[in-house]
Amino acid sequence: SPLRTDNFEATFTLDLKNPPGGSDPKHEQGFAFWYVYDDPKTQYPREALNCKDRCTAILENAGFGLMGYKSNFNGMAIFFPNNRFVDGRMDLQPSASLAMNDGTLVYNRQVDLPTGYGSFWDYRNRRLTVQVRVQPESVTVQGRFSDTDPWTLLINYQVTDPKFRIRPNGYIGITSLVAPVGGQIINLVDYVALDSLHVVNHDLSQKGEDAETAPEPSDVESRPDPIGEKAVDSSKDSLISSLNDLKLTAYRVITELEPMRWRTEQGM
Repeated sequence: SPLRTDNFEATFTLDLKNPPGGSDPKHEQGFAFWYVYDDPKTQYPREALNCKDRCTAILENAGFGLMGYKSNFNGMAIFFPNNRFVDGRMDLQPSASLAMNDGTLVYNRQVDLPTGYGSFWDYRNRRLTVQVRVQPESVTVQGRFSDTDPWTLLINYQVTDPKFRIRPNGYIGITSLVAPVGGQIINLVDYVALDSLHVVNHDLSQKGEDAETAPEPSDVESRPDPIGEKAVDSSKDSLISSLNDLKLTAYRVITELEPMRWRTEQGM
């Protein structure tokens, strides 16, 4: 569901590990944090959601080659690519950078990343925690490797263009991408695993989630009561017969459910 506030803080932790043997990764890869205004569930093509092979190629052909999401995204993105491309050459130079878009710009990860808003920072082979503080006219990103480390400022961005002002009702997401380089062993990539993601609403005037709905009051008086009706309209013997029928029905339900409950317990 969308986030109902434009003033929030998101903190996520990733476990990052070098390829087997401690070598450097041989393939292009990275991950990204998103706050976008289109519901991602409605954006991905079906073939990308169900792919088992050549997923990167399928994503790129569908226009989703920007760290696993749309190259013409609508919202804010913070990119953490492992690589920087200089004159077509892929260098291992991790960075964190921010981009804003209203859906009209098409980003190319090998040309436009890192953007001009960010910094180079070697976070590889660490347990990385990133804090993203979002307000309508500013975005601050910090990172650290343990709870006792001081925060390292990575991005301090001021929104100057009104069309990029942060709005409520956006969707938070984290994606990653590995683009295979020909001739290289496929498992020579960094291990990236999301450990946790927490979001805090800083706007007390916004609930941040869908408002709770109270159930409609029920009219107990209007509910049918077959036993009560028989008690009024029938004799004492008829009422006793109805109660016996109810008892037998309840017994039958219990005895039929008991094997099912046993199988459930065994399965658990």
